Amino acid sequence: MRDFHVAGRRRRVALGAAALLSAMGISVLPPAPFAAGQEPAAKITRAEFASAYLRFETIMRDAKLAGADEVRANREFDALTILFFTGNNREAVRRLDALAESIAADKLGDVRSESVWMRLRLDPPVFVRGSGVPRLSIDRFYDPPSVPDGMMTTLRLAPKSPPGPIDIPLELAFEADGSIRRIAPLELPLRDAPPGRYDVGLAVGPHHFPVGSWSVVSRPLAPRAAANTVRLDKIKPTSPALVQSWNAVKARNGLLTDNPDPANTTRMLIDPEALAVQVEAEIADLEKGANPFRNRSGDYWRVVRAGDREIPMRVYDPFPAGPAAPSALVIAFHGAGGDENMFMDGYGAGAIKRLAEQGKFLLATPLTDAFRGDETGPAFDALLAALGADYAIDPKRIFVLGHSAGGMLTNRLLTLRGDRIAAAACLCGFLGFPDGARGIPRTLVVAGEIDPIAAPARIKPLFEKAREAGQPVEFRLIKNYGHTLTVARILPDVIDWLLGPAR
Repeated sequence: MRDFHVAGRRRRVALGAAALLSAMGISVLPPAPFAAGQEPAAKITRAEFASAYLRFETIMRDAKLAGADEVRANREFDALTILFFTGNNREAVRRLDALAESIAADKLGDVRSESVWMRLRLDPPVFVRGSGVPRLSIDRFYDPPSVPDGMMTTLRLAPKSPPGPIDIPLELAFEADGSIRRIAPLELPLRDAPPGRYDVGLAVGPHHFPVGSWSVVSRPLAPRAAANTVRLDKIKPTSPALVQSWNAVKARNGLLTDNPDPANTTRMLIDPEALAVQVEAEIADLEKGANPFRNRSGDYWRVVRAGDREIPMRVYDPFPAGPAAPSALVIAFHGAGGDENMFMDGYGAGAIKRLAEQGKFLLATPLTDAFRGDETGPAFDALLAALGADYAIDPKRIFVLGHSAGGMLTNRLLTLRGDRIAAAACLCGFLGFPDGARGIPRTLVVAGEIDPIAAPARIKPLFEKAREAGQPVEFRLIKNYGHTLTVARILPDVIDWLLGPAR
């Protein structure tokens, strides 16, 4: 994402996560080396780790674990999370896939080891319909648990919308070390595939296990984006709301590329053809002096300008045609290592979106890292102002929640902007309040019983100090749960708690 300095953002996330772990007593170790001759050639990208995480979250949502199974899943997930924080992405993905497979086999009757260790890539990653023949390449995320002599399987491209999946029979042959010796067919019969975004993976029996994505567009994106830029440069916004909208459309136009950054999870998740059509319509609105985001329903990505920084975020409005009356707003901040997509697609496979539909509230999930430093309060003000220009928001029903580093950011916002927040929840991340703090709204502090990163033994004394100082805080300990999986487990209760007295 060119406007957000992705490489620098990755460094800040890695350094911030390492500092957080060190502060909480977790040793930060360098990535473990692979044995000679066994390391796969390609590195695992951030988007590929996100794919593995989303697969796991879907399995967890469907498996409905309890008791000892909950404890095992939480302990193993937190252990591999620490590997991810310390840069050992390959081992983190291998363990994540193994954990997902064991849960799927025990609880859902699925077996996934035949496919998830393979990276499937279609080139070009953004294909112009009718422009040639895409090629398939396969290599390894990590060494497979076993190497078959050969495999007959099905490549499945599953679109996000009709007309349905495209299945292509594949024959694979392997070397002794698990590398791919032969792929047939190598060139795929997809010249006339319908435009859209596809989840790419292998179908084993009735099951489809996506390990990547591929996009088809009707026309090349680069000239479309360039033409959009020319139109945008001619527009002179006449109000603060239109300035924000202009910046958001410009950033959305920046996502239109024929060579997406494999480290960018937003580009992995979007449908570029649909986005291109939307951006052209948004520019037409701006040319007429209209706000293209006013009462916009559905789930979309945008930025908010706050001083000299841009805050990327996802927005979800479940109202088909805008709310009849001012609505509640819930702002959710993800934990370290995540981004603005994590609450919308992770944490229980996007559970918070389903809760927004049930609770009929407007949802915003910004990039937590964009609120760093001395500009935290002004950035929050800019976020509320931008959303307030687009939607009818009830100022007495603005709620904030956050996980881990997002919980600590929520904690800080309570001291900086408590007068603008009706209630808040800090999930597995809480630092307490300064002595003499005033105007703190009611706050729910949540800890996972077996959390090794934000242990209850660290969080509960901070809660007790706040309670003894007369702050309106409550505490909940989630049995059998650790640092990250606690979020999906407690999220429905958290939303009920936040919205309850203000419904």
